[in-house]
Amino acid sequence: MDRAFIDRPWFWRRIAVFGVMGLSAAVIIYLARWGVDDALRRDMNNLAWVCLISTVNAYVFGAVVDDRDVRRRYTQISGAFAPDAPPPPAS
Repeated sequence: MDRAFIDRPWFWRRIAVFGVMGLSAAVIIYLARWGVDDALRRDMNNLAWVCLISTVNAYVFGAVVDDRDVRRRYTQISGAFAPDAPPPPAS
């Protein structure tokens, strides 16, 4: 299996993650600088922080799970052994 095929979805994930992080940061900065102190804007600020933190957590911890699944799928297709698998029997 081609390595470029495995890495390709990460390109689009990075674009999505950095876009959400940029939008959340822009909302937080806008509300901190020019926002009026009322309940709606406080809720928007809280939502932007929750969105930013959850996106970072999903990006970091989702990568671990996804890479593990891709590695399992790759080793099953190619017949290769995973790094933590026992060595093949001697013939």
